[in-house]
Amino acid sequence: MAAARFSARWGTPTPGPLVVTGHQPVFVHPGIWTRNLLLGLSEGIQGLHLIVDTDEVEVLDVPIPRRNGRLGIVRRRLGPYPPGVPFEAAPPPTRLQWDAFMEAVRADIMTLGHLELLERVERTARTGATLCGECKSLGAFMAHLRRSLEPPAPYLELPVSQLSQTRAFLHFAAWIARSTERFWRCHNEALDVYRAQAGIRSAAQPFPNLRRDASRYELPLWTVRDGRRQPVFAEPKGECTVLWAPDRVLGEVRPDQLPEELHECALRPRALTLTLFVRLCLADLFVHGIGGARYDRATDQVIRALFGIEPPAYAVATATFHLPLGDLPDPRVRRTALQQRLMTLLHNPDRVLDPVPEPLRPLVEEKWNLIRRLEEEGLTRRERRAVTQRIRTLNAELAQPLWEEIARVREELDRLAQLEAEYAAATYREYPFFLFDGHALREALRRAVGSTGG
Repeated sequence: MAAARFSARWGTPTPGPLVVTGHQPVFVHPGIWTRNLLLGLSEGIQGLHLIVDTDEVEVLDVPIPRRNGRLGIVRRRLGPYPPGVPFEAAPPPTRLQWDAFMEAVRADIMTLGHLELLERVERTARTGATLCGECKSLGAFMAHLRRSLEPPAPYLELPVSQLSQTRAFLHFAAWIARSTERFWRCHNEALDVYRAQAGIRSAAQPFPNLRRDASRYELPLWTVRDGRRQPVFAEPKGECTVLWAPDRVLGEVRPDQLPEELHECALRPRALTLTLFVRLCLADLFVHGIGGARYDRATDQVIRALFGIEPPAYAVATATFHLPLGDLPDPRVRRTALQQRLMTLLHNPDRVLDPVPEPLRPLVEEKWNLIRRLEEEGLTRRERRAVTQRIRTLNAELAQPLWEEIARVREELDRLAQLEAEYAAATYREYPFFLFDGHALREALRRAVGSTGG
């Protein structure tokens, strides 16, 4: 019902299995946008996109192609937004901020001389200008901007901030709190197992373990207070569990408590908790992107540890689309070959000299005698360092007849490095969705899905 109310302007719900996906309300690239387009493309399902407006804004910027002699990438920022502020609490851009942001993007796109791209920028500028005065938060603004530029489709949308207020999620959060010690232990053990299996050394990946401070256990939840996101801690006390923000009591969870009584705690799920809830309690199928699918292997471990069941399967969807920025040849193969050639010219010039000039032959013989000496045991570190330095000196002397070729190779490598930067900009896959034609992308996805029999 909450999703239907939020999505009323985009169409009515359709019957069928509930297929859920989600992402932060940012300037997504087509690989992420693909999941929204597929929800609108698929028949016989009810699609739901979760707007993860509970995440911190941090930096809201966007990569834009720009030609300044050569094609490159610049980043344009919308903001600024202070640290700790989630999308649900951040204000939408003012009309002045939006116009300045889009003017910078417009100036970049004009350097490309591509009328179709410029028209898409103008459409985005007009749409955003209208939404500045309609939306109450940055999360809502970004979600409405994306949806307004998409091909029409009847799938539902729901901000996670609103999902967090539903009876189902509050009941789930209360269960976590009542199971504090067991949940805390299973959560951390599952993450440890996942890191060991994946060969991850960093304790911060994919998420840090939950902390414990004396009798208080950190929960995988946030609370939003005074426009800032803060961690939530639980302190078991007999049959009750007291919920804490770092500096205040939020409330308590009692055995006979109604879930609605937790509304005032303003609880929000962290990433793992969100997919845990959605996959177990909401979706018939959850669709991840590549990054989410990677971290949700840890969620699988948590599900096994907590419930003793195999976790529900999830799907992964992504795609790569390029802007029409020129059909540039890939310079990387040629550059790799030239780099190998340069290494040979500098470090093994005697293999290139054919024949080796008579005055240089004693140097070649000395070099290989020194190489054989390095293979001997018993050399001190100082002796080994001296031998190595002498080999370098001999290589420099042997390379003297090759300096013209060395200079040519270096010059070509510099040229290819510039071409490689242009090629990377032309084939970059993370330009923002609003520079693309959503109808064309959805049709390409339709053909791709049809060709696989999906």
